[in-house]
Formats: sequence, structure tokens, C-alpha cells
Amino acid sequence: MKNLNRDLLLITKKIELNQTELEQTIVSLDSVLYEVEGFKNICIANEVFDLNKYKIYNSQKDVAFYIKNKSNKPFIFINNKN
Repeated sequence: MKNLNRDLLLITKKIELNQTELEQTIVSLDSVLYEVEGFKNICIANEVFDLNKYKIYNSQKDVAFYIKNKSNKPFIFINNKN
């Protein structure tokens, strides 16, 4: 089995899975999560609250800038849009 660097909880309707089914399910789940957890998708799904300037940034470019450069400044919060 491919050594993955994450913890996954797999809940299925089947009582037992054989080893190959389990490996295929975990590898496919990992590939889906790899695509979803990309930096571009993180910037789409989040927004930045800058309480120093009293502004909310929604654009991908601004969110990426704040995540990369200004994440350690006080009163700047990254919030998920969900």
C-alpha cells in the first residue's frame, strides 16, 4: 500500500473490505483530497478580515497575498466562507 502522509477515517456500508478494496478506496480518496486542498481552492474558499484597515478581502489574489505574507500580523483573520 502507498504510504500516505495523512490520517483518514473511512466509513463504509460494508462490514468488511478486503485489502485491495481498502487500498483502492484510500488512494482514490487521497487523490480527490489532493485536488481539493490545493492553494488555489483554499484562496477561493476563504476570505480575509483585516481589522487594522476595516476591510474584507474576497478576491483570490488578495487572499493569497495575505496568506503568504501577512498572516503573522495582529488582527488579520482568515475565515472560511462556508
